[in-house]
Amino acid sequence: MNVAENVNQVKPIVDFNKCNAGGVCTHVCVHDVFKINRISAEQFSRLSFMGKLKTIFSDNRKAFVVQPENCHNCGLCVKACSQQAIQLVCC
Repeated sequence: MNVAENVNQVKPIVDFNKCNAGGVCTHVCVHDVFKINRISAEQFSRLSFMGKLKTIFSDNRKAFVVQPENCHNCGLCVKACSQQAIQLVCC
């Protein structure tokens, strides 16, 4: 498998329990993979206690992967996230 094929098989995943919606992922990603949005009541209900606290303090916002197909597997988002909330996983 060549590198170009491998890139298409990787996508970022955001752990909502860790994310504090700081937005650094949206700034370092030049491919517009992420967007900060409000989470739904259902998503909020599935968070851990600490995840709920972080969410309340971030105005119910989280980083969402809105265009996973644009990910180039550069890892900048993973390195930039101070909460270690982003992982690149194979599809």
